[in-house]
Amino acid sequence: MNQWNSHEDEYYPDEAEITRQHKTDQVSAALTTSLFSFVLKILFFFVLFCPAILCAYLILNRFKSYTENLTRLHYFFVMTALVYGIECLVFFVKGWLLVLKKNGNGLWVLLWTICMLYCFVLPVLLVHTAIFEMFRPAPGHPTSTLNIISWISAVLISYYIYARYRLQSNTAPSIVAWAYQIGRKMGGR
Repeated sequence: MNQWNSHEDEYYPDEAEITRQHKTDQVSAALTTSLFSFVLKILFFFVLFCPAILCAYLILNRFKSYTENLTRLHYFFVMTALVYGIECLVFFVKGWLLVLKKNGNGLWVLLWTICMLYCFVLPVLLVHTAIFEMFRPAPGHPTSTLNIISWISAVLISYYIYARYRLQSNTAPSIVAWAYQIGRKMGGR
């Protein structure tokens, strides 16, 4: 039972209420951590697929006369299909370039350069520009620290992306493994 100190009108919670408050605090902390983790995963997912999302957007924007009558849901599905198709194309090229490299064909360097530009350079520049523009100081203030921080963030993001694509290793995510295998077969011809 709750107890009030009549002398100073202060509230003293009993043991059960202290336990309930402790459990509530634990649940609240776990929920906050889960929410933060979810937001970070969504952010990393977006950064990982930002080249494909950007390319899909540019493709859909180019064919605006065909896509202007789509509802938001249909536009989302078309965009998702395009992103998936572009990712399949990247892993197709990856499979192809690995076989060409193994066979000593010099074309693999061109394919590797295209993949590097698409998979790493484009996201690094997008992340650097986004961070720099988001936190850009007022005119006349120094920007060197912000520039360094934005480049460090971009390089860290590129490391995360490299862990996903690994252009020099014989691996592919299961969702695009079929495209990767077709690329390997095509390179072997």
